[in-house]
Order: sequence, then structure tokens, then C-alpha cells
Amino acid sequence: MKKDDVLGDPRTSIQVVDQEGVEWLILESYFSFDQPRADDDFLERLPRRHAWYQIRSYFVRQRRLKTFFEWAKQQDFMGRWMPESHEAHQLFLGEYYDSPAYRYLQHPYYAREIWSRSGRGSKTLPAVVAPTTDGYSQSPGYDCSIEDTINILLPSEILVRGLSLNWNGRPSEYRQQLGRSRCSKSVCLFGWAGCGNDSHG
Repeated sequence: MKKDDVLGDPRTSIQVVDQEGVEWLILESYFSFDQPRADDDFLERLPRRHAWYQIRSYFVRQRRLKTFFEWAKQQDFMGRWMPESHEAHQLFLGEYYDSPAYRYLQHPYYAREIWSRSGRGSKTLPAVVAPTTDGYSQSPGYDCSIEDTINILLPSEILVRGLSLNWNGRPSEYRQQLGRSRCSKSVCLFGWAGCGNDSHG
């Protein structure tokens, strides 16, 4: 690109404010941008540009934070080689995060360990990190309880336990008195607010 401002400042996609004035941090998401279609028939037949952002966030222990940050500034993260959260297909949504079934799947064999020093490639990280999100996935089965595959991002176990978040019964919505987490298929958000009022969907 000839201009750096074509896509805007990516930092504005990390900290956002909703219609109620509540600030949110984007923990994980994917944004894509397509070049506008041309009015000219000839130009319309030419390839159009496509660009994207991918946002992922991690916990790093404070004693290794400076070392990790200096290392991260020198890295090219293209290729998704950093550790990522992985959906659990054998769980019900209500079984996160305390059930025996959930504990059984928190194992390197299922690529669901909380802390990791190695990513999806051969590179070793200078510190152990933990993704801030988890994943839930269910596909249609013989009981016909759902018609389409469901994929939802969830707050990680570290967030849920550290902030005493509780599932309120709605898909991917966790709340507590000081903070609230709201996740969907493509965006996982955490925002600080007075959350005694359940009217915020």
C-alpha cells in the first residue's frame, strides 16, 4: 500500500466503546477489508484488493513481561505460529469450567493446556503465555437439537476464575459485579462496568 492510513489505526479496533458508552477490549477477532467496487465495467472485471487484521491476546507472567515484550516487537506473526485456544467438541456449554469432562480435556494431547511456551510451529517462546480466550463448538447430531454448527469464543479459564465470572445462562455471556465478558462467534470482549443490571445484552 502507498499510504499507511488506508486501513486506519488498528489500535482503534482493540479498544472500543459500545452504544451505552461502555469501554471494551477486543481479546480476539478477525477484521477484513475489501476494495470498493468500481462503477466502470472494465475496472469491475479487475481483481480487487483484500486486507485483514487478526487480533489475539495473551497473558504473560509479570516477571517475564519485559523480556517477552522486547522479543515480540522483533517478530513476524504471520502464519499463526503462536499458541491459540482450541474448541472442545465433546463438551456442553454449561460444563465449562468446573466439570470432570472439562478437566479431562485440559491436556496437551487435546492442545488445550492453559499455559504454553511453544506455538504451532517449532519456535520456542521466551516465556510461557496463555491465550485470553477459549472455544466452544458443536455440530448437528442425531438428536436434531441444533440445525447448524455452533462456534463461540469464550473467556479463558484464567479470566473466569481470576475475576469470579459466572455464566448467566445466555450463550457465551459471563458476568460479575466489577466486570463483564461478552463473546460471540467472531469477537470476544471484556469490559469494566457496573454490572448489577442484567439489561445489557
